[in-house]
Amino acid sequence: MRIPVRKISYKFSKLFRQYYYLLFPDRSVIREWEQKPRALMIEPINVCNANCVFCAYQYLRRPKRAMPDELYEKTLRDYASLGGGDLALTTVVGDPLLDVNFVQRIRRARALKAIQRIGTITNCLDIHKVGAKELLTSGLTSLTVSTTGFDADMYQRVYRSSRYEDMRRNVVDLVRTNHALGKPVRIAIALRIDRPAQEILALPDFQEVRQLADSVDFNPYFDSWSGRIKPEDLTGQMKLRSASLFLLKKHVPCGLLWSGTGVLADGTVTACCCRDLDGDSDLVLGNIEKNSLREMWQSQRMKDLRQEWQNAGRLPNICRDCTHYHPYTHLMLKEFRNAFM
Repeated sequence: MRIPVRKISYKFSKLFRQYYYLLFPDRSVIREWEQKPRALMIEPINVCNANCVFCAYQYLRRPKRAMPDELYEKTLRDYASLGGGDLALTTVVGDPLLDVNFVQRIRRARALKAIQRIGTITNCLDIHKVGAKELLTSGLTSLTVSTTGFDADMYQRVYRSSRYEDMRRNVVDLVRTNHALGKPVRIAIALRIDRPAQEILALPDFQEVRQLADSVDFNPYFDSWSGRIKPEDLTGQMKLRSASLFLLKKHVPCGLLWSGTGVLADGTVTACCCRDLDGDSDLVLGNIEKNSLREMWQSQRMKDLRQEWQNAGRLPNICRDCTHYHPYTHLMLKEFRNAFM
């Protein structure tokens, strides 16, 4: 296959910049990130209405609960006092729309000048209970829909849910309503599929969604959640990422130690906002009820975690087999591209 020169040039340029930042990191950027998170994840609830084969929700041991209002308010105040930034109202596992106060939580965050973009991710099973218009006009700026597309059999296999029709109606209503409102929210469709993407994208009743959504993406490779998800758990063409691909890079700290932190539904603060399933790993920094976000982000513990990453032999246990790892140089590249491209 002949690859266009422009495509080769872009890939080479991207690779060059990644290694440039690896060899010559911008220390001023690093120091800035060590003073305040680049983004914050707040988990409004850790309950789900699906049981996806690729998700560690099936292994969750934490009590299932919604975040108390007082913890949510304190987290917002702490974040704003640090200067704020982007906010992800999402979950480690679960669906945020199961929080009955979810729209109100978005509006409360939007009322703070320090909060910039607000994003979330949902499987769309319960948007009809919230109301698409109410959600889209709440102050949300981006929304990712996790779905199989419009294949009922695959939805049952992958999401292990019998509510395919609810999902389909809600996704269509969501993109139509967003279009009618002038697209106040950027909607991304994230396909979790076990069939060839070309087949799903070609389904006739999915064409309207493709046209109205801002993006439709898919990835056939899934994370193991530090060994919890096995190859035999997946279906069809779904595959696990290989941990061996990341071994040579793991002397470079994970970008999540700089890009942001997560506050779980019970107030537990963890340096990993995406894979600390039970909030009981070596990455836990404290609890927002007892400590301020500033204290935890600028703590000696956080400094030690970053330093330990310089020696791959001292990685926290949760990080050793993690295939969701992204070296901090990738975040520098993203920051560069956001500013100049």
